[in-house]
Amino acid sequence: MAELNTFFPSAAHDLLFLLDRGYPKTPAVDLVANRYRLGGMERMVLYRGIFDRGSASERKKKRVGLDTIISSPLHIDGFNVTITLESYLRGLFVFRATDGYVRDVSEFHGGYKTNDTTQHSVDLMAGSLLQRNAKTVFVLKSCMDACTDLVAMIERSIKRLRRDFEVKTEKNPDDLLLERSDTHAQAVVATADTEILDRADRAVDLVSLIVEKKLKKTVFDLERVLTDTGG
Repeated sequence: MAELNTFFPSAAHDLLFLLDRGYPKTPAVDLVANRYRLGGMERMVLYRGIFDRGSASERKKKRVGLDTIISSPLHIDGFNVTITLESYLRGLFVFRATDGYVRDVSEFHGGYKTNDTTQHSVDLMAGSLLQRNAKTVFVLKSCMDACTDLVAMIERSIKRLRRDFEVKTEKNPDDLLLERSDTHAQAVVATADTEILDRADRAVDLVSLIVEKKLKKTVFDLERVLTDTGG
């Protein structure tokens, strides 16, 4: 796993200071990253991992565990969760952001391609949901290059499990991820996408649960970086 620049903790503190005072994120990240001469990966960690305390606190309040949503509908942001878990399994840099959700530094977007680790990631996701007794829907962005391949992998995995799963594709999947169930109860959404989290009522960090509870591993924690260095 890659190591962060020695000055990264100082950059994280400075960025948090600016964000808490209302500075726009992109220029704030550029400012502190340039000051401490950080590389591209570290800039991405700052951008995807450090949030103003207000936003971070609100997202943390929405976070629940799988044990609390046994009977609630669950909508999984398929690409978001798969790519992050896959990054971890491949030994790439994965971290817990200050809002409590695990993210990576990949920038695949529409160019993402499935690989040898993808099916393993999908199997881990599906297997982690066996105790649930409510419907689970995987939602995938249809315009992603790998959509067809990933749908096939998910369907292959959930067919073996014989559970109440469904796979849906949508050009703009955010509303589908957040839609209400037939019982008018808001579905829990599994994602680390900030725009979706800010609109959701409840969210689950599926990657974190799989890594820490199933694989018995830990994730690099940015809040600990801030605390251990005097934040």
